[in-house]
Amino acid sequence: MTTERWVQTLRDSVADAGFADGWSVLNRNNRVQVQHSWLEPGGTRKKATAMLPIAWERGCAADVIAALNVVQKAMANGRTLKDAVKVIGQQTTTADGGMDWDAAWEQFKRSKVGGAVSDEHGFDRSYGVVWKAMRLAMDEQSPQNASQFLQYATNSAQKDEQGKWIPLPQGSVYRRRKVQTVTQFLSFCRDELGFEERWHPPINTKKFIGIAPRAAVTGKRQRSSA
Repeated sequence: MTTERWVQTLRDSVADAGFADGWSVLNRNNRVQVQHSWLEPGGTRKKATAMLPIAWERGCAADVIAALNVVQKAMANGRTLKDAVKVIGQQTTTADGGMDWDAAWEQFKRSKVGGAVSDEHGFDRSYGVVWKAMRLAMDEQSPQNASQFLQYATNSAQKDEQGKWIPLPQGSVYRRRKVQTVTQFLSFCRDELGFEERWHPPINTKKFIGIAPRAAVTGKRQRSSA
């Protein structure tokens, strides 16, 4: 049976995108099935298959490649192929193509409740106040990468007379807390939701937290020793 030209183009595009060795896509009941094979340390070849939430149709190449990128990143973080496919769709977008950050935040919330915090009230008290403050800036201009996201965390919820956000004091407790919360959130988006590289938080966030002025630190030490 002759392969339709668009199918061969799809497979060539997948291979050119970095999925040539050990990856293949097939039609299963008019949906895209992905197969992945690899060699075990002992030389045995293993294979796994999973269904992508994508229709097998002309013009699906971009969606397939985007899905495979998410799957590959999730597998690099220890997920099986089937579990990695479940990540697809969790990186949601809004109607205008922007990131649906509220949906991602809800996923983050579910990961914390019952673990790091006992219940939703505890989460809202510890994390929710930070998110509300972040949303004020995000509603004006959606961030384009992790650095801009973290920069928003350095500001207070107040504006000056020129309408600019007033920065939180360098090295302050609340500024540190906001930066750490956003870093946790972006790490979750990277590891659990498969967000693309531009949303990956930097290893070192000291430049966002800042350093408290020496006078403030000295005064704090003097009060502590009094």
